[in-house]
Amino acid sequence: MKVVCSKVFADFKCTGKYCRHNCCKTGWDIEIDNRTLEYLDSIGDCSLRNITETDEDGTFLIREDGKCPLLSEDGLCSLQLKYGAEHISDICREHPRFYEWFGGYKEAGVGLCCEEAVRLLLQSDEPMGFFQYETDEEDDYLRFDEDVFSALLEGRNALMRMVTDRTMTIQERLKRLLFHGQRFQDALDDEDMEQLYTEIDHLNERTDMHDDLATEYDPEMIAGGIYQNFAALDMLDPALFNMMRYSFGRGGIAQAVETFDKLHPEKGYIFEHLTVYFLFRYFMKAVRSFEIMEKIKFTVLSVMVIKILIAFESAPVEDIIREYSAEIEYSADNTVSLFEDFYAETCFSYDGLMSLII
Repeated sequence: MKVVCSKVFADFKCTGKYCRHNCCKTGWDIEIDNRTLEYLDSIGDCSLRNITETDEDGTFLIREDGKCPLLSEDGLCSLQLKYGAEHISDICREHPRFYEWFGGYKEAGVGLCCEEAVRLLLQSDEPMGFFQYETDEEDDYLRFDEDVFSALLEGRNALMRMVTDRTMTIQERLKRLLFHGQRFQDALDDEDMEQLYTEIDHLNERTDMHDDLATEYDPEMIAGGIYQNFAALDMLDPALFNMMRYSFGRGGIAQAVETFDKLHPEKGYIFEHLTVYFLFRYFMKAVRSFEIMEKIKFTVLSVMVIKILIAFESAPVEDIIREYSAEIEYSADNTVSLFEDFYAETCFSYDGLMSLII
């Protein structure tokens, strides 16, 4: 199998007890898979019998004050200490890594709900690195359209080259991302693969499109709508909502972002890296959903929300990114809610998001 992964994935190593935001203390559900249960039963270990509950979705540890009951006093997993990492659940061993499979092709990365992943993402202002290698892993059996896969992979790679073109501002790159993404979507909706490849060629040629990148709405109005939608989400920690209330609820967003860009030009790479991260993680899911713009909108929305928060907040950049990822990316209910709103709310429309890019 061919594996493509980010450099962050290759460099990542859990910091364990030294992590300030230990994922075993977040209040997330912790699933114990059947393989782990069967192993513990086979060796006569009864430690899980009184601290698990089972429903139609699987078996989960019963949390104590939001913490995993298997944590040792020094913040490490008692099961791993006792039996080794190979005998803990997949979710515990792999988190926050993520994977996407397409037959004999696989992509791998690390999610930004983890402070160490964020640190690695931001440690260099050089363009994000990716590399590939071969494994003896068997091909994935889930079906997909290979023609769509090939076209979207080429399109995604072209988009990623465009968003790392530093001859343009990050604002222009994000607007072009929306522009080309919509044209990719139109071609895919028409099942016109020839037109899709034509749109990819136009992207590579970087044709002039200033009129098509014009904004229609007041960014303050769009930001207000986004704030209202985020306020309706279910968050484990109030920190993100409190930051958004302060940043999105006071006005002056355009001026704050403009001032931030002038004062901190050296931080521009942060938003490039975030754009590449979201594209890499989500875009290829459209091979099966056929919803390209859903992924593009989520990318642009996430980058701009984080940028606005950074422009207003005194909190460390790393904490803002991690908080956003933990509450939005790592809540299925919240991502589903946002994706549904993409089709109904003006603030998430093509023109609305174009107006938010300031």
